[in-house]
Amino acid sequence: MSNPSLENRVTLRGPLTVAACEAIQAELVAAEQRGLDIVVDWEPEAEVDVAFLQLLISAERSAARAGRAVALRAPPSGGLAAALASAGFAPPPGAVALKDIFSLNAGRSP
Repeated sequence: MSNPSLENRVTLRGPLTVAACEAIQAELVAAEQRGLDIVVDWEPEAEVDVAFLQLLISAERSAARAGRAVALRAPPSGGLAAALASAGFAPPPGAVALKDIFSLNAGRSP
């Protein structure tokens, strides 16, 4: 993330599942339109499914195309860590940047 003083935080509460995806997507799109890097804050005890992971991947790709980044407020824990593990992702310890968590840039040329 480039400048913490220009933080663009998206705070998510409750289940992060397919049932909430439409609302979550709207929040992420609104955050992206502000033109700043995005920080995603979530409740570690929240239920998380693969649909939410797909939204995060999409948000990171969209932000990267615009020269920005998306990061978590803290390294994955709780339901998010469990969802990542069940989807086959093994983020590096302490990772908060989505590009590192999902290894979205691995093998791609700029």
